[in-house]
Amino acid sequence: RCRLSSSFRLTRHLAAVANASLGPGEHAIAAANSKSRNIPVDVFALPHRGWMSSLKVINWIASAAPIGSNKKCMILCAKKKGNARLRQLTNRLVENGYCVFVSREDDASHMENAQIIVSAFHSAKGGEADAVVVLDPHSKSDLLPLHVAMTRSKEKMLLVCQPDDIREPLARFVATNPDSVDIDDSSLTAIQKYVFEIDGGDASDAAVTTAEAMTGATDATDVAGADVAA
Repeated sequence: RCRLSSSFRLTRHLAAVANASLGPGEHAIAAANSKSRNIPVDVFALPHRGWMSSLKVINWIASAAPIGSNKKCMILCAKKKGNARLRQLTNRLVENGYCVFVSREDDASHMENAQIIVSAFHSAKGGEADAVVVLDPHSKSDLLPLHVAMTRSKEKMLLVCQPDDIREPLARFVATNPDSVDIDDSSLTAIQKYVFEIDGGDASDAAVTTAEAMTGATDATDVAGADVAA
């Protein structure tokens, strides 16, 4: 159970999305960061495997924390061991010149010089970064570790979700709150379909609500406009 009443790390949009992962009766965290830009949270609904999926995430990181800048990025996941998406992503980041530190695998002395820090949800407590990538907040994610992961960013956050397995309260929030998220049409449609199926509805009806929910929203791929070499 979360006990903090406010966070000087979180902006309004970051707090809204983080609190969306909570269950009934859990204590929400209020945003108290007035210094950082209040940027909507980016959301990608991507298959668990595939080069194109990794490329979209790498481009987002390149935009949020360019190589050689003073910006730090955390990549957080429920489990590191056997995580194909994480392995492919970190390998590509190293190939493209990023210094990557993997928590509990690399020597702790290397962490200070790393621009990318990879950690499990539960190990991220106490950490923070300018940008945070939360990988696969799925339906079986433990609540407290996930909420810890989703409250580590000081400015930018990216949720990378499997289209057919997302924590239900979070999926419902993303599908209906375009002001706090920046999501492309295909990702929104996939998440709306997931919510419709949970509710026992006709998944084809999800497309009907896309235009209404996406009024004023920006294509998430535009945010990730950096050109990263393959």
